[in-house]
Amino acid sequence: PKAEITGISAVEPIVYLSASKATTTSIFTGKTVYGNTYEAVGVMFENTGAARPQSGISLADVVYEIAVDTWQISRFLGIFSSTFPTKVGPVRSARFPFVRVIREWGIAFTHFGAGQTGLGNVLPLIRATKFPVRFDGHTGLNDQFFSRDPARKAPHNAYWNAYDALELIPEIEVARHFLFDKNTYYNAKQITTLNLKYASTNRVTYTYLPEEHRYARFINEEPMMDAYNDQQVKVTNIIIQHAPHYAVEKVNYIIVEFEGSGAAEYFIDGAYIKGTWKKPVEGKPTQFFDDKGVEIKLLPGNTWIQVVHPKIPITMN
Repeated sequence: PKAEITGISAVEPIVYLSASKATTTSIFTGKTVYGNTYEAVGVMFENTGAARPQSGISLADVVYEIAVDTWQISRFLGIFSSTFPTKVGPVRSARFPFVRVIREWGIAFTHFGAGQTGLGNVLPLIRATKFPVRFDGHTGLNDQFFSRDPARKAPHNAYWNAYDALELIPEIEVARHFLFDKNTYYNAKQITTLNLKYASTNRVTYTYLPEEHRYARFINEEPMMDAYNDQQVKVTNIIIQHAPHYAVEKVNYIIVEFEGSGAAEYFIDGAYIKGTWKKPVEGKPTQFFDDKGVEIKLLPGNTWIQVVHPKIPITMN
């Protein structure tokens, strides 16, 4: 059942608390929650200049950034379980890499259409996946929670009301992906600035804030802002996941090979740790390890996963 709502305003997070359930640790954030089931949803975010600033993305528990068409454009998959903003977006179409990621979480999925060209046609995979519930503003599937913002031009103006959509999102059990520890400390190289260049128009920078034990996020040397709460995006844990990419069709849809293993890099409370990721079976959670093969411990908070290919320059200092 839906729990009591606390702290609601037009821009503040919407937090669900239930005194009737025993406390446990959220598999999404490592923070205290009530009960072992979750209302959770993954949302496709656009990430072009016309889509910025996005709304609600700073409130996502987990965010993946992955290159899509032509290698020059990326999108986000934001996973919400702790807070459910009334305006999330702009929402855009699903692509293969994101559908493969959401399948391993096994949660609800929100998107606005999907890639449908040849080897980039992801609709069959979407339809074959047993999502708890799905929201597609393009086909009209549970589209009553979508709206257009007249202040922006289509297709950069489709938004989704996550709070209202909770009425259709069931509470389910979700497999653990991360290991959290509030006492996590790594005696490792200290990094204060991380730079990734997905494209000339998408230069990502993270700057470590020691007083907050988090990283402030920038795009093209400007603070990455969230239009929903007018706050800069800040991140507790950063994971760089190196994975094989290849392009298909004339539009260069990007396909990412997530099954197998590869290199990973972690940025946690100023520390820089090298390691690996492993995913032996499609649809199962990806696991992250340090360079000794020990599962990495994250700090409680949000986590951003930067999925990268060799063409993306990465620098740090």
